[in-house]
Amino acid sequence: MAFAIKMNNKTEYLKEITMSNDIKYFAKSVILLSLMVMPLLTYAGQWSVHAGAGVQQSPYKEYKTEAIGFILPGFQGERFFIEGTEAGVYILNSEHNQVYTKVALQGNSFDPSDSKDKQLKKLDKRKAGAIAGLGYKHHAGWGSIHADIMAGKSNRILAEVGYQYPFQFKSDKFNVTPGISVQWQNKKLNDYYYGVSEKEALRSRLKAYKAKSGVSASFSVTTGYAFNENWSVFAIGSVTKESNAVKNSPMTERGYSSSFLTGVSY
Repeated sequence: MAFAIKMNNKTEYLKEITMSNDIKYFAKSVILLSLMVMPLLTYAGQWSVHAGAGVQQSPYKEYKTEAIGFILPGFQGERFFIEGTEAGVYILNSEHNQVYTKVALQGNSFDPSDSKDKQLKKLDKRKAGAIAGLGYKHHAGWGSIHADIMAGKSNRILAEVGYQYPFQFKSDKFNVTPGISVQWQNKKLNDYYYGVSEKEALRSRLKAYKAKSGVSASFSVTTGYAFNENWSVFAIGSVTKESNAVKNSPMTERGYSSSFLTGVSY
């Protein structure tokens, strides 16, 4: 099973996470960060809960379309935040600008048993894992921008910039928020998830492949409707055009990934 969501100013943005033993890496990181910032919970803040379901499609060859189900917490305070699969501390938190440090679960993963391709079934697993880094957000009348740089195990690095603009309707009860983002992944990150080692090539008869760094681009649309101050529903659609490093891998059969999610928030 998989679950995915990220919150940002009443708007949820999709991020893919596969539930497996890899969640332990994220849990340990969140626990460590939580212990470091526990005194900050005395600040005023708001808790929330988000639950829902959907589907996601991977670029891997003959990889099954995964069902998504999730129940995720959220907390927004002056100094500390939890956004589903992320937790962090604000270094600066003003009306228009936020600078923060956070830990998150890097959501990509590969399980050979989830592919119907006979060659891919002979490859090694690729696990999700915890990443940590710094980020910046700016909010204005023309929308919101964000920039993040994150690093994980074995110097796997990614950097992302994005823009969102919320359209409000019916006295702010209904909103539609399109968003675009561009993400750079270094060669160590891409090679871990999409490279084929010499040993794997011998077992699978796939061509050995050493992935390079690459840039992907995503487009998402989030819709939400608030019944009252406490209850709301949402739907999120997301499509990502993968980098050439991913597209050219012998592990993949398409140059894009996609997902759809819907649920309720309290």
